[in-house]
Amino acid sequence: MFERKPLRDDVQDEILTRLISGRLPPGERINESRLSAELGISRTPLREAMIGLQQRGFLAGVMGRGFVAPPLSRRGIREILAVLALIEPEALRLSGRPAPALQVELGNVLSRARLQQPEPVLVAQRFFEFHRFLLRPCPNVQLRILGDHLNQHTVRYLSAAVHAGLDPSAAWTTLTELLEQLRRGEMAAASDRIVSYRRDQTDAILATLPGSD
Repeated sequence: MFERKPLRDDVQDEILTRLISGRLPPGERINESRLSAELGISRTPLREAMIGLQQRGFLAGVMGRGFVAPPLSRRGIREILAVLALIEPEALRLSGRPAPALQVELGNVLSRARLQQPEPVLVAQRFFEFHRFLLRPCPNVQLRILGDHLNQHTVRYLSAAVHAGLDPSAAWTTLTELLEQLRRGEMAAASDRIVSYRRDQTDAILATLPGSD
């Protein structure tokens, strides 16, 4: 798969792609021998990459079984989106009205999202891309890092939710309205909208997940 010995980041990106696409389903144990053969690498860099993903919460380690793809937890996504609903308004407050170039980038993400077919992985990646751009001007580096990390965790949930039938069009409309508020410099209104958007997103994703926790 790789033309050269991959860096750890290369391997992590490939594993994340498989997690997001469902090629590594929730709860499935990762066959390290098979995966290393598919990637054309030895098990040492593969294990190093998986340890890094475990530390970031994208893989789970099970005694005697190696690594598994963690389950899609109702509690997990509820807590992730609750934290994002707290920190994203603060990031907007610290950032102020976005620069014209950033407004264009955010608008381009939304335009691409509306033009594309609702392919689950691409939809999830567009959401991540929008929120990554949204947080980029925040002067608080730690807040920005935390936001990016949590938003990356939502990608697998969003991909699974769209695959289960979630229609993202209402969310794109809300984010378009959010962008218009940001363009006008209505930061308080934009902060309120992103809180309600995260609440609606939580309900929409939970409706696609089994269980009651």
